[in-house]
Amino acid sequence: MAPSQLAGADFLVGMDRHRADVASQLLEPEPTRASSTTAQLAKRFTPTHTAGIENGIGTVNARVLRLLPQRRRIQLLTSATIDEDTADVEVYGPKKHDAVYNHQGQRAYRAAYRVLVRRRRHPFCGPDEGGRGSMPGRRAPVGPGDRATAPGVAKERYRWDARYCAADLAKHRITKGVEFAIGVKRNSAVVRASRSAWIAGWHPAKDMDHV
Repeated sequence: MAPSQLAGADFLVGMDRHRADVASQLLEPEPTRASSTTAQLAKRFTPTHTAGIENGIGTVNARVLRLLPQRRRIQLLTSATIDEDTADVEVYGPKKHDAVYNHQGQRAYRAAYRVLVRRRRHPFCGPDEGGRGSMPGRRAPVGPGDRATAPGVAKERYRWDARYCAADLAKHRITKGVEFAIGVKRNSAVVRASRSAWIAGWHPAKDMDHV
């Protein structure tokens, strides 16, 4: 999986594209497995295995970082933005543990995934972190996000869409001293809160003259 991710793959289907690249396969330590094979093997993983994979991907990224020119390495370590989102993974069969119907009528798990925007590090993805399919993303547990930190980076930022709009998540990041941005759906409560906000704290939105 590591060579596929270093080549830009974000999801398992990227392994199929990487596998079809004849030139890259000549450079691989062993042939890239099909995404279906990888998914079947992943079912055997325990929490210990998952933690080992995360550590392994972090080690690979650290090695690649050390190979970069010093100027580029300093640029990457100055700040990092971690983008967090959710995705519904449709499953089949009534006996799937904790799988429920989402708003599209599909039996699914909701996986929480996090991407380190600059280095495209993508070690965290699993339905155990996102919860049941019908749960909104903003209910995803606060704790696991702490593992998405980028070692050695001086300043970290997070960004979430409106699914993650929740006071406990925002307060947790504030206590950690981490900058973040969360999309907010406009409703009467948000309008009332915005009117009482500190005027000097507002910043104009780019390319949105009416905001």
